[in-house]
Amino acid sequence: MEPVDPDVLVATVKALLRLHRAERSLVHSNRQLEIVNKELQRSNQDLQQFAFAASHDLQEPLRTISVFAQLIEQEMKDKLTEQQKIYFERVSDGTSRMQILIHDLLAYSQVGREDRPQAVVEVEKAVSAAITNLREQLDAASTKLEIDEALPTVWGDFTNLVSVFHNLLSNSLKYRKPDTAPVIEIGADRTSPLEWTIRVKDNGIGIAPFRLLGR
Repeated sequence: MEPVDPDVLVATVKALLRLHRAERSLVHSNRQLEIVNKELQRSNQDLQQFAFAASHDLQEPLRTISVFAQLIEQEMKDKLTEQQKIYFERVSDGTSRMQILIHDLLAYSQVGREDRPQAVVEVEKAVSAAITNLREQLDAASTKLEIDEALPTVWGDFTNLVSVFHNLLSNSLKYRKPDTAPVIEIGADRTSPLEWTIRVKDNGIGIAPFRLLGR
């Protein structure tokens, strides 16, 4: 066996020590990264929960402001000056923008929540919840609701389904015909043994017909 060069041996030992220290540093960094990731996940969950709760809590006072501003404007429309009419228009525009922001906040709170549990949802209860959220606006517009007596149960997420009906009802109010009380029909048709088609129809201004031109 040939003798080992002492310099080579020392260099090898130093290299092994540096490698060992690098491995220990890497393990420590990975552990710290795991801790940071867990904290970030917890922080994101807290932020999502706050955004969800805040969006719901903000809707009620905003609806109250909007409805009573509309009532005051209607009762005093013959007495309002042009400047006062502008003030009411600004209140209406401001509440509309705020509603959009709140809905965006609610949508943000749902981002990345694919783990939300799916369950059997009674469509009737989801519709009722959406109507309750918009009760003041519906009443203020003298809205007539025509809802099928037997709405189905479906597999999905209750909160998301309520949000869908909320948006549809809001659009029916927003795009109603001038000087015409909204009429909103909600029903369902079974299109296959495992599929339902939900119908939401109103007497609003609708969408102008259009054609798609292709090659």
